[in-house]
Parts: sequence; C-alpha cells; structure tokens
Amino acid sequence: MDFTAAPPRLTDIALPARRFLPGAAHAPELPDPLPPAPLVPPDRWRDCPAYRYGCDLYNHGDWWESHELWELIWRAAADDSGYETLRHFTQGLIQVAACAIKLEQRKPRGLRKLLTSSENYLGAVIERVGGATFMGLRVHAWRTSVKQYYLERFDPESITITAPHDAASFPYLHLSDD
Repeated sequence: MDFTAAPPRLTDIALPARRFLPGAAHAPELPDPLPPAPLVPPDRWRDCPAYRYGCDLYNHGDWWESHELWELIWRAAADDSGYETLRHFTQGLIQVAACAIKLEQRKPRGLRKLLTSSENYLGAVIERVGGATFMGLRVHAWRTSVKQYYLERFDPESITITAPHDAASFPYLHLSDD
C-alpha cells in the first residue's frame, strides 16, 4: 500500500525501516527510548509524543508499532478513574490498528471481532463527547469512515475478505485542534 495520501507527520521521529506483522521473522522496530506517554487533557494532545508518534505510525502502515505506542497511554490511564474516556479512545485506536493487520493477513474472523470491538470502544467515546473533537480527532466521523472502509473490503455475513487495503480510501487519522 502506498502511504503518500497520509496526512502530514506529527513528529520527526523516524518511522521503522520495515513494518512488523505478527508471525514475521523479524522483531518490531521501535525507537529506544520510546517517546513519553504523559496523561494529558484531550485538548492538549500535542503534549503527548507517544500519541502523536502512534498516529504517524498508523498513518504509514506501521499498525503493530502504533498499537504499542498507544498501549503506553492506555496503561498510564488505567490507574486513573478520571481518564476513562481516554482509555476507551486508545483501546479503540488499538483495535482499529489490529483491524488493518487482520485485513492484510486475510483473517476475516479476527477482523470481524476487532471491528465490532473498536466500534464499541469508540462509541463509548462518542457518547461522552458527541461530535466534538477528542485528542485532535473527530471520533464520530472517523469511526464512520473506519466502518465504511472495512465493510467495503470484508463481508461480515460470509466472513470473507473481499478486497485488499487501498491507500486512497484508508481511514487515516487527520488530527487538528478544532
């Protein structure tokens, strides 16, 4: 897949030379040390390097690596009851990244399960924020584009992959301060 349609980068941290897919002979390539994952209010998302780098990774097809970065945020938020929406949000992002992996691996059952799970997590965020932006993302619009994208490539009734990834219609993360 050609990622030239991806939004502008949010960090200057190098992307991996090759992306990791579970079952590959090589290990994931992540920077050492990892970018910090401080808990920040959603309107200060730019102050979380791990989140921004995770978005860069996702937007360039490094889906396994993006989930590793977002998991840092999810873990940090797990111990703070004031960050339940952030936990649901990052879990939704992680599940969508995993959907991309399952499509590439042509694993329809896993794709169906993860797509449903991601819709539920992101739906919980939408219940709290409505159409507002959360962590720079218009969650409702993005969730809709994710569902549309995967249903154009996957038939949940027959549990069949019907088309591969497509860079032109991929649900990239377009973030803004709006």
